[in-house]
Amino acid sequence: MRSLQLLVLMIALAAGAGACLDGSLTAPYGDREGLVRFDYHGDFGDRRFQARGEAKFTLPAGSPQHGTWAAALYYPQDTTVSVLGFRGGDDPEGAAVLLHLGIAESLGPLELGPAGCTPGGAEGDCRVLLFSPHLNIDALADFRMDGTSEVEVYEIREGTVEITAIDSGRIRGTFSGTGSAAGSPERTFHISEGLFNVPIFRY
Repeated sequence: MRSLQLLVLMIALAAGAGACLDGSLTAPYGDREGLVRFDYHGDFGDRRFQARGEAKFTLPAGSPQHGTWAAALYYPQDTTVSVLGFRGGDDPEGAAVLLHLGIAESLGPLELGPAGCTPGGAEGDCRVLLFSPHLNIDALADFRMDGTSEVEVYEIREGTVEITAIDSGRIRGTFSGTGSAAGSPERTFHISEGLFNVPIFRY
């Protein structure tokens, strides 16, 4: 899967009767604050992840900055969307989540699943959630969809995402699912009460 070497050019989203994404239309800059939140439990107990804040990127070309923020990236070349959240701890450490929605052109439910997820790329039906409780912000570019990054990663590949709104340069929805630690299937990981409300940036 593509490394998330983030080149953020502009907020891009089109809302309309079909409530779908359209790479040919660009919404004006607006509210850049996003939110990603979910409850999770596994062999470490029950906890909550929350990242709320203004998207922190070095423009026009660069990497995400340390801090606490949430945003979505729209890839017009394959019309896929990824939601990112980073909860900063002591610089440069933090916790990170990546929810790859694949092609997300309309409202309604999407099933999480690894179909189409490969080290070399992602097809539109690749929909997974990756979570790392301890990640260096500089390593976010290597936070890969296929779980091959060298940090502790939990993978959610069974579950559901519900896209509830696409409007005004934002995407909103809910999610839940079950998975395990990458490379350690016996270490199960469960997510519930997940939600996102984030601005969309064009990659």
